[in-house]
Amino acid sequence: MSVTLAQSGERYEASWESLSKHNEAPEWFKDAKLGIYFHWGVYSVPAFGSEWYPRNMHLPNRKEYKHHIETFGHPSEFGYHDFVPMFKTEHFDAEEWADLFQKAGARFAGPVAEHHDGFSMWGSQVNPWDVYGFGPTTASAGRHGGIKTTNIFTSKDIRFTISKDRRAIYVIFLGKPEPGLRVQMRSFGSHRYPTPTPIKRITLLGTDIEAVGELTDQTFYLTIPEGPMNEMATVFKMELEL
Repeated sequence: MSVTLAQSGERYEASWESLSKHNEAPEWFKDAKLGIYFHWGVYSVPAFGSEWYPRNMHLPNRKEYKHHIETFGHPSEFGYHDFVPMFKTEHFDAEEWADLFQKAGARFAGPVAEHHDGFSMWGSQVNPWDVYGFGPTTASAGRHGGIKTTNIFTSKDIRFTISKDRRAIYVIFLGKPEPGLRVQMRSFGSHRYPTPTPIKRITLLGTDIEAVGELTDQTFYLTIPEGPMNEMATVFKMELEL
């Protein structure tokens, strides 16, 4: 399969090597001298520092950490998720913003759809942390293909993410799992990885409470410990031995 672009006359094959040579851009974009991208999300509620507030509020050497304790309390008592119900967007006016961008001379503009806090600024079909849901109870996903849907999330719904340095995996329960529950996660079974990375330690995020994990040929078991857990989401940190 190949494609010929009428404007340039260049021919591209269905391969990464060929497509990597594609540097075309529309004429209006080539002439655009100014564009505006902006960050707007849950981090706009504390409105302190930058969009990296949800990370820096946990680092004792950062100004966001000091500000958070003085203004809202310790992160273990008032977490980032507590800002979500406060993100009401009551003053948002898309037309007003577009008019402002145009008056500034911008030829294009766009918001951040989802930052590292994992909060989707649209009615996501897969993520309960969005502007249509606010948590793992009932997430109104809006309309997609003319069909209005509602997603129900509980602690049986689990998501995974990995740290930037790849030294930790975060296991996110979209609800509050019961202490003593032995959760089975086949995604981590050693049959999927011939030489699995050993797990050094598993802790309930924000605490020193350790959880017990057991790796078998077919699955991985995580036993939920007693500890402070939130009804909206509970996160465990799996530190890896690299």
